[in-house]
Amino acid sequence: MKKILKNKPNLLNFGFYIVLFSSLFIYIAMPLENETMQRITSQAFIFVNAISFIYCILNFKLSKSKQLDFIILIFIVSAALLSLLFYNISMSIPAFTIKLLSYMAIMLSMYYLDYIKIDRKLINYIFIINFIISLWFVYLSLSEYAYKGHPTYLTLGYSNPNQTAMFLLFNIITLIAANNFYKNKIIKTLIFIITIYLSYLIYLTDSRICFIVLIIIFVFNFRKKKFKIPKLAVFIITLTPILFMIVYTKLFTSNILLNFEFLGKAFYSGREHILLDVLEDIKNNMILGKLGLYQFENVHNGVLSIIVSLGLLGLILYYLYMLRVLFRVAQKLNNKTAYIAFCGILMVFVQSSAESALMVSGSVYAAAVSILYLLTRVEISNNTIQTKDEMRE
Repeated sequence: MKKILKNKPNLLNFGFYIVLFSSLFIYIAMPLENETMQRITSQAFIFVNAISFIYCILNFKLSKSKQLDFIILIFIVSAALLSLLFYNISMSIPAFTIKLLSYMAIMLSMYYLDYIKIDRKLINYIFIINFIISLWFVYLSLSEYAYKGHPTYLTLGYSNPNQTAMFLLFNIITLIAANNFYKNKIIKTLIFIITIYLSYLIYLTDSRICFIVLIIIFVFNFRKKKFKIPKLAVFIITLTPILFMIVYTKLFTSNILLNFEFLGKAFYSGREHILLDVLEDIKNNMILGKLGLYQFENVHNGVLSIIVSLGLLGLILYYLYMLRVLFRVAQKLNNKTAYIAFCGILMVFVQSSAESALMVSGSVYAAAVSILYLLTRVEISNNTIQTKDEMRE
């Protein structure tokens, strides 16, 4: 029995290796428009993610906090079923399952990653995969894929410049964490050069929010004085998509800043019409949403995407779960690698002011956030990795 218990975390590590490997091929498959590879790797991610979560439930003794987290996740599933029941347009059970597991991917990974054994082999694997991804981005930027689908802004062959900027941003944050971890000067120099180049690529996408987030991350990285991230700050940052949606639409309907430009682009980009139209459509279904109709689609605001799919009930449950996790993590940060990774997670909410994908997940986004979450658990003493016992309370 003791031997089995000892080997449990290793099985989770193996699953996470599959998650990271599949995310690499998703990045490759998307610009190549290889739908078969993209579908197989995405479904492999979702399957392994769900199995890892179930494995934890069945094989580990849960603390009180984890028991409550599990209950909240069950309520989220229940909210999805209610939304589908009250507004269904023939959504099949398999389609519902895939959509829900994709939406919950980040939440499920945050649950089971607390049980993963962190060692140098795992951290090196994370950084190697991300380094390969960064080289793939460099190749795309020098190829015919650079401006594919858009004559002006960099896309690297992905669906739009904003998505490209988010992919680059996640990769840069992980590279910064790697640069803080490794001591070898050659490795640090190489990482630094690639980081600067990828930062330039974000500039070429013309994604204003991602570029601002990038600057914030750099500021945090160069800050030498140790600092705490209070719960109030975490709470306010996570509310950014809600505040943005309210203020942005209110300013537009009040005819304020109609001719204003921000960083060379019109302040109103057309999203204001999408937000207002969706809010009008959902006003009679605010409690439970219309999962059968919207299915977590991108309505250009993460919070609104949850509301139209699961209603205010689903949004409250989402924030209840995420804030519980983020508050716990914020209290245990103890090194720059963990701090930068946590800042990257918080920036997910800032970016979600104008895009939905990060809050309603999807394989490649969930994998990127999962990496940052795992890096927040790294304890470093004289460049030696120690396993953090997240379950000890």
